[in-house]
Amino acid sequence: MTEVNVHIANLLLSRIMEGDETAFHVAFNQYRDKIYAILYTILRDQAAAERILLCVFEDVWRFRETLPGAYGFNAYIDILLCKYLHAVCEEGGETMWLEKQLWEKNGANLASMQAIKIDKERAEELYSHLQKTLAWKVAGTRWKLLLMAALITGVVAVGVVWFNNYYRAFHTYITRKGERKTFILPDGTKVRLNSGSTLRLAGGYGSNRREMELKGEGYFEVKRDTAHKFVVHTAAMNIQDACAAFSVRAYPHEKADMATAIGGKVNVTLKDKRNATTYRVAPMQKLTVAKPAYSEGEAKPNQPRIEVLDTSQQTSAPREISWMMSE
Repeated sequence: MTEVNVHIANLLLSRIMEGDETAFHVAFNQYRDKIYAILYTILRDQAAAERILLCVFEDVWRFRETLPGAYGFNAYIDILLCKYLHAVCEEGGETMWLEKQLWEKNGANLASMQAIKIDKERAEELYSHLQKTLAWKVAGTRWKLLLMAALITGVVAVGVVWFNNYYRAFHTYITRKGERKTFILPDGTKVRLNSGSTLRLAGGYGSNRREMELKGEGYFEVKRDTAHKFVVHTAAMNIQDACAAFSVRAYPHEKADMATAIGGKVNVTLKDKRNATTYRVAPMQKLTVAKPAYSEGEAKPNQPRIEVLDTSQQTSAPREISWMMSE
């Protein structure tokens, strides 16, 4: 990059970070064709390539406040692409998974970005052009991802260590319907996800911050780290300053989100613009909060409520975490 180009790119990124949608679309148009061509090269599926393209830029917009400078932006895009491609290759069923990722979100720019269409002839042209640039045969998923990163940034020596460290920082954990899984996050925190759940870590997880977004239900056993707050975002609340163990239920199709403190206190801040109150939830209590989308149109919206868990059945776990006892 020349000094002038770096200055322009940094100006563009700074405006995106401030919430300038025009600047965001300029960046999207600059990267769209090249990223799409690489996705199509790997997937050979036009629809899947378009879906991942949208997922990547929706992440850019959602986490715009933490975007790197001009020199780091290409690598940032690489990491996001690696994240989604790796999830597709590991989990399979890319169409169902990607549709879930896209249509459950309501990003400010997603509606206008849905108009993206690159016809099949254009896709084949881009694919043929990329094939001619490949000097070796790619074997295995990991090397396909590294090749993809090299093609975007022009840097071949990406390095497996670099990829592993940053891939984990942007990882997404998923369970399908009828499936429950336990995951260990990069900082050592243990998470048990219930059926049909998605947990997405924010960039720089563990080293810069410990934030994530949950859609579904999860039980968290938090690794203590006083230097980095642990925050879980849902549609209706932010659960933070959490220690020990707690659970969160936040399925997109349900009208309310719920946070339950099990082994320690948690602070929960509401996302309702009319009532951004922070509640302190004590152990063996739960806080239920109506989602803004369901409460804004009501004359008297449902008020958040804190309740004590029913522990009268000493032979079984409270109902709020009973799902963890079955496989």
